[in-house]
Amino acid sequence: MFVLEDTEVFQALRGLGLTEYEVRVYITLLENGSMTAAEISSASGIPYSRIYEVLTRLEKKGWIETLSGRPKFYKPLPPSEAVKIVKNELERQLENYESVVIEKLQPLYEKQAIVERPDVYIIRGIENVLARVIEMFEGAKKKVMISMSNINIEYIKVIEDALKSLKIRNIKIEILTSTDSSPEALSRLSKYGEIRIRDRLYGGGVIVDDHEVMLLLMGKSNVLAIWSTHIELATLARDYFYYLWNMPDTIRFKGD
Repeated sequence: MFVLEDTEVFQALRGLGLTEYEVRVYITLLENGSMTAAEISSASGIPYSRIYEVLTRLEKKGWIETLSGRPKFYKPLPPSEAVKIVKNELERQLENYESVVIEKLQPLYEKQAIVERPDVYIIRGIENVLARVIEMFEGAKKKVMISMSNINIEYIKVIEDALKSLKIRNIKIEILTSTDSSPEALSRLSKYGEIRIRDRLYGGGVIVDDHEVMLLLMGKSNVLAIWSTHIELATLARDYFYYLWNMPDTIRFKGD
């Protein structure tokens, strides 16, 4: 039986749900045409005591059919027809499994999502804000995005060691600021990453690795920040950052 020696065919039939004995019987019938149970047993090498069990399963699965008469003959269905029957049955089973899984497990997921709210904190005062920025830098793995108007040299002095560490660790740094930032501060920052400048920049923030974000709310007399690990918030902030970053009126700072 040459076809049985074809490993690819054998594995394909096994993958469609046939047992080894069922594969042997089906290929035997394809090669020889209609046969009696005794003839199939002899040609396939399957014990006669097992042959009716195998034939019954194959007929139930849609691979063969029984021809009336005495003795009974068994005929293979075309492979294209048999595979279609199997495919339809698998699709029906998958739809049933999908229905059960969604109905039973989706509520558990949604309940867990409610329980596991991301951390969100309000931070007041420039000293506390800069301290949290340094902590964010220390945890960075790939990239840091900074957006802030009116950057002055005093801010840089506080976070410069953390910026140096980012550069040593090959963390990419992108800084978006406005034209009212201190030239000295920009020159100093340019040693650590790429800077782009806009005429006006409202608000600002720091985004780390697309999953941690701090939004800055700069008032005349105080600084307020919202820090969060909310993925969707971080993603929204990142997208807005790059929207401004790539605007035609955003200019790259060339430094000294």
